[in-house]
Amino acid sequence: MRQKLFFIIVLIVGFTQVNCSGSNNSPSKKETTEKVDSTGIDSATVEQPVFESGLKIKTSERKKESCFDPVKDDEDVEEFCSSRSVEFINVELTNKEAEKRINDRILKAVIGKEMKPASLKAWLNEINSLEENQEAFTESVTCSVVENSKKLLVVSVFSDYYYYMAAHPSVTLQFFNFDLTNGKTIALSDLFKAGYGKELTKIAEKLFIRQNGYSGWDFSPGKGDFKLAQ
Repeated sequence: MRQKLFFIIVLIVGFTQVNCSGSNNSPSKKETTEKVDSTGIDSATVEQPVFESGLKIKTSERKKESCFDPVKDDEDVEEFCSSRSVEFINVELTNKEAEKRINDRILKAVIGKEMKPASLKAWLNEINSLEENQEAFTESVTCSVVENSKKLLVVSVFSDYYYYMAAHPSVTLQFFNFDLTNGKTIALSDLFKAGYGKELTKIAEKLFIRQNGYSGWDFSPGKGDFKLAQ
């Protein structure tokens, strides 16, 4: 009887110790961060994990629009409104040099230029310089956090662009893997040994075809013209 009682006590104590030690390995605590919009529109709150990097993510939504009247005596030309909109991401880090590097790279991906204009406001205001329907377009850009961990931040930038009277819009999707310790983007060359290109391209092509099928792409399967993103 004493042996059975001792065995039960050992089980209870052991179970309690496992639970207590598990609490020490629980995910990082969370803090509430406000979703910031410089215009004061569509504000919300989001929860973010707290990491050593001090990473905080602020989001904002901005839009500019300029409408044109229909062209006189031309029934085929209707009123068209040019617009630019963006769901933007801005990060804060303890390392301010890394913070600037990441924010500059995201901004460059959004405006699609060599930082000219160097601000979202100037980029949005370019809509006001359009003078006639034939110059009009609509453009929307969405920045999203794909992954957020202690040392890695993955951001996607999706752009949807439609030119006036075009048959269909054009879209682009970019991914950026940021090293939070220095703010630099992580490239394939940082992860693989020299000469990785040929073998990795074959693997990527097989996986792409398995997921998306053989036809409809600008490469010929098995012919060596599949391009591996960097």
